[in-house]
Amino acid sequence: MAVGLEMFRTNSQDALDQWVNGRISEKEFQKIYSENWGFPWALYSMILEFAREAKLPLVALNVPRALTSRSPGGFKSLSEEQRAKLPFVECRVEPEYMDFIKRAYGAHGHGQMNFTNFCEAQLVWTRRWPSFYRVC
Repeated sequence: MAVGLEMFRTNSQDALDQWVNGRISEKEFQKIYSENWGFPWALYSMILEFAREAKLPLVALNVPRALTSRSPGGFKSLSEEQRAKLPFVECRVEPEYMDFIKRAYGAHGHGQMNFTNFCEAQLVWTRRWPSFYRVC
């Protein structure tokens, strides 16, 4: 058994392992948690502390920020090496998906960001793990 954590990026896996194995303090781990996830520690601390006590593996499920950042070029601007890290993602933003994203995220302000690029980032987010999500 393991606990998959969408809020942690895969490049934080070592920190999760250190936490579970007691090689990192709570203060140090809270900093890493905050770098990965903007919600208060108290919302997830019970799960994370239980995993540590039970030596239950924690698995980082999110892709590194560099792959989902709001770059001006969107998905097509990723290098071959970066795309190789997303083997299950086809980044075709269909009009129906854009409408869904507009409805789901319409209340959130996204500044001057290109909306198509934002939709691409959402596709990467939801389609990166075929065993957990339906692949398009």
